[in-house]
Amino acid sequence: MPFPSHEQELVINHRGSPLIVVAGPGTGKPRTLVERMIQLLQEDHSREVSFVTFTRTSMRDTEKKLVRSLGEEILEVINIKFPRVSTLHTYAKSIHHRLAVYCTSGLCGIALPPDRLCVQTHPGLEQPD
Repeated sequence: MPFPSHEQELVINHRGSPLIVVAGPGTGKPRTLVERMIQLLQEDHSREVSFVTFTRTSMRDTEKKLVRSLGEEILEVINIKFPRVSTLHTYAKSIHHRLAVYCTSGLCGIALPPDRLCVQTHPGLEQPD
């Protein structure tokens, strides 16, 4: 089957509103999303876009595709908030590190030992609908 199919091309070229991609196994979701990411970054290298996957193998494969298409410097952009390509665990860790200041500055209102979990909202943070 040639890549991209009509449906994959719609995903790759979509701009504007959020997009939900629902497809079964073997339909090329990662390949399609990586191609979309490449296209978005070709338009603007400083764009905030991340590819989050479950495995390190998929992460490394995606990084290689980005480097082949866009060059090594695309992974080294330092003014973006989150990693370009990461595992789910690494991405969650980056969020934790980015927001840790709210707990360490006393804004959490709770002091817990390091082996305890602290989950609390802060009025200054946007809440999802």
